[in-house]
Amino acid sequence: MTPYLRLADRHNLQTPVYHYVHPDSGRRVTLISAMPIGEAAYYARLTTIINDRESEGAVVHREGPDHVPAAEDNSTAEEQKLLADWRRAHRMEANRVALAGLVGHHTGLGHHPHWRYIDVSTLDIIRIAGHRSITDRIRPTLTSRDWPLDDPRPIYAFRLLMAIGLRLGAITARLGTPPRHRRGFETVVARRTAVALDGVAATHQDMVLVWNAAYTPSLDTGLRNTGYQRIHTDWYTAITLPTISRACQDLIRNPEPTQPWGKRHHEHEPSRRPRHHP
Repeated sequence: MTPYLRLADRHNLQTPVYHYVHPDSGRRVTLISAMPIGEAAYYARLTTIINDRESEGAVVHREGPDHVPAAEDNSTAEEQKLLADWRRAHRMEANRVALAGLVGHHTGLGHHPHWRYIDVSTLDIIRIAGHRSITDRIRPTLTSRDWPLDDPRPIYAFRLLMAIGLRLGAITARLGTPPRHRRGFETVVARRTAVALDGVAATHQDMVLVWNAAYTPSLDTGLRNTGYQRIHTDWYTAITLPTISRACQDLIRNPEPTQPWGKRHHEHEPSRRPRHHP
């Protein structure tokens, strides 16, 4: 399975940037595998890569169902409620990520009018996944309490969960296990991947694809099936994780959360692999 996540130096959670070329046309595709949340410096690096490729003539296609128009006038009352709940859950998650000192994918990369959102709409996701799957996805966020601004404990509890959960995710990826998708979302992944690959086929220009890291294996498979060869890989640190023991200590002691993800001793350069033809 295509690697989409790894833990380097025990603490640095990294995602890849894959570079492809089509041997017949010479067309190049760059697949940016992005974490949904990360440090601001991580997204700044990814933005630099995208801008460099764009300056060389590549077009940029990115995910973003909330930015894809949908005929919401034809939606049912239940779908309208799910749309409102979906957006409220995402706002709550974004606020909590910000309190923890991180930023979300779309905030970190920013809005660029010349980048195109090639994706299905949020309403499409609701209809493909089904109402129950969507409700199960957003219920934990909507039913949880807001974090009090004068109490750092929720921040450190979140930090501990991240230290554990993201390490487990990196171990799972290292073992070659495909990303786990919530019940009912397998069809959503297949549909969104197909839309992204259709976007690649719709133009002959070089391209940059910017997608959630969990979609990397399916997008890589689709590109290879259409003749693209992966020639180069870079890895970039999305989050420098605290140790689990440090995260536990912080949760108990509740220090002032001025640096919720810990002080870096040095800036990590992207890890590189030599050019190869898999």
